[in-house]
Amino acid sequence: MLPAVKHGLYVLLLLFAQEGVNPGHTALPEPPSLLCYQDMLLNKQVCRPACLTGYFAVAGMNSCHQWLTCEDFDTNITIGRKIASGLGKMVYEAHWQNQTFVMNKATKDNKYWSDFHHGLTMITAFQPHPHIIQLVGHCNKRYLTEFHPLMSADHLFDHLKSKEHTLHDTIELRYQLCMDYVNILAYLHSSPRGTRVMCDSNDLTKTLSQFLLRSDLRLILNDLDALPEVNRSKNQFIKCGHREIGGEFVAPEQLWPYLERPFVDADMPSYDEKSDIWKIPKKPSIESAEDTSEQRQAAYDNGCMENSTILAAMVAIWSTVFDSNVVAKIVCILEGNLEKNIFRSRGASEDLPLNSLKRPKNCDGVLSPNSSSAISSLNLLSSLLVFLRKISAFTGIWTRICNEISSSNCELRKHAAIKKLQLFLRRNTTS
Repeated sequence: MLPAVKHGLYVLLLLFAQEGVNPGHTALPEPPSLLCYQDMLLNKQVCRPACLTGYFAVAGMNSCHQWLTCEDFDTNITIGRKIASGLGKMVYEAHWQNQTFVMNKATKDNKYWSDFHHGLTMITAFQPHPHIIQLVGHCNKRYLTEFHPLMSADHLFDHLKSKEHTLHDTIELRYQLCMDYVNILAYLHSSPRGTRVMCDSNDLTKTLSQFLLRSDLRLILNDLDALPEVNRSKNQFIKCGHREIGGEFVAPEQLWPYLERPFVDADMPSYDEKSDIWKIPKKPSIESAEDTSEQRQAAYDNGCMENSTILAAMVAIWSTVFDSNVVAKIVCILEGNLEKNIFRSRGASEDLPLNSLKRPKNCDGVLSPNSSSAISSLNLLSSLLVFLRKISAFTGIWTRICNEISSSNCELRKHAAIKKLQLFLRRNTTS
């Protein structure tokens, strides 16, 4: 099992240690502990019993119930509207004892049966876990899971832009989403079923579609159909599928290395879970294939990414008060200073070296930030905890940036951002 993992300034702790439980176990925990969270849709706290493997409970239930069986599937469950469909499975709303669940059915195309079966096997093996979809029961080519009304996480930005949820689009939320994502990867890389690689994550939309949003906007891993195993003791490595892959999140070792000839699956080198680690960049827009998977693993295990910077934290705040053109110019100015390491952590008691900030010559023509910068801004948001403990340091850099971009409303916008920062720091740091 991997040690506790820190990425950048994250402290990644595996939240739960899985205990082997006999599938035939019949005793319920007495009394069951409760799992509670603040439901944004109901605007109240909801709780459910915490269950052992082989049992389930949802909000509104007072005790854990054994996983539903084929008898329940055939007589006590009613199928509602179709929610989604794919090559390997169809997804429907389902109802049992006045509760709403999700029915997953394998399609008739047997070519995808192995993917469907793999997904069910992984879900079963990882029960119970707070960031894995809760299994309710299974029968042959069907299984039932917990229903989350906010659905797939690829609708996250639609929810945050809506009138109902716009107030929830905070720095704290973005930080927590990053923590959820990295914690889930850390768990998969040291799971009770071995080191698992999250293959269906080649771009932002595909990655988000693997998750559901709980009603408190926490991530729940839902699609476990493509989690191949790395086993170093058996010299067993993986490839994500048998075709050439592409996308903004694809790691260098996942790319076809022989550009002079067409892709042939048999000649494609295999790789390991470090391809997941690559998707959490060490610094925006600078990551390159020159960083070997061994270097990334060393940074992952040692708990530090040497080039974590203040940039991501600032971009996350600036994006809420500036348009994309201004943010792009800020990104450019700050990225030009990264190699001087002037933004590296110096401890909570030291000011940032403001007089070291230079203006690169190539920033005037920048139009918009690229997608990797946007994602990195979220992934490195925890830089706030160290770099911005002193509001004065933040104010000083902001003022310098205001002078660089010549924005007439810059100082006014600064105050709005500082208020957000102060609130964030009060909630997430100690004096």
